[in-house]
Amino acid sequence: VDVFLKIRHLKTIIFMEGKESSTMFLLKHIVEGILKQLPDEQRLYKHHRPCSATRSPRTATKSSSRSGKLEKAREQQRRPNVAKNK
Repeated sequence: VDVFLKIRHLKTIIFMEGKESSTMFLLKHIVEGILKQLPDEQRLYKHHRPCSATRSPRTATKSSSRSGKLEKAREQQRRPNVAKNK
């Protein structure tokens, strides 16, 4: 069964189609590719209520110091490599 999603980010609205069997984790990664927002920065709602399992499995089980290192690594990947050229 197909489901239809409405994604809002600032003034952008995207209508997307997905499978009912898709996990929220997979949907967040699809949205990450479109809007360039990390899955942990996204909030998913169903019928105007926040979904209970909106955190990704990686950060929900790891300690905060380790997830902080992961976030720093992701941020460095997104930035241009200016520091490496020096």
